[in-house]
Amino acid sequence: MSNAMTTRRTKFFRKIAGLWVSVAEITDVAGPGFKRDVTEVTHLDSPDGYKEFKGANREAGDFTLSMNYVPSDVNQNQSTGFMADFHSDEPQDYCVQYPDLSGYEFQGLITGNEITAKNNDKVSAQVGIKVTGKPVPFTNTAH
Repeated sequence: MSNAMTTRRTKFFRKIAGLWVSVAEITDVAGPGFKRDVTEVTHLDSPDGYKEFKGANREAGDFTLSMNYVPSDVNQNQSTGFMADFHSDEPQDYCVQYPDLSGYEFQGLITGNEITAKNNDKVSAQVGIKVTGKPVPFTNTAH
């Protein structure tokens, strides 16, 4: 029997005036994409002629959100939502919560906000978020 967790009840939040507000009708969440740089420290006496490396800066990468476009949702509204964050140069607060109530709270900058209307399909939206700094484990079960 598998212990895999399904995606049902995964939520994404945006902080508005100090309160976490859930983004409506998310269909996919990708991220964070943790990465780290390495610095080569090979020297003439490196064992067995193998290159040596030390860890350097880390980054949490990006989040990509896909959703059904709901313009009445305060987070998707083109005046007050992700578009307002896009026009700000200051990082904003976001949170992803998985079904087991684990997840990450983080600050990020909106890197893209695209609305797509395909023939004979729903109107959808995709938002890209660049994480700045270190995400912290999800801590507030009241989201």
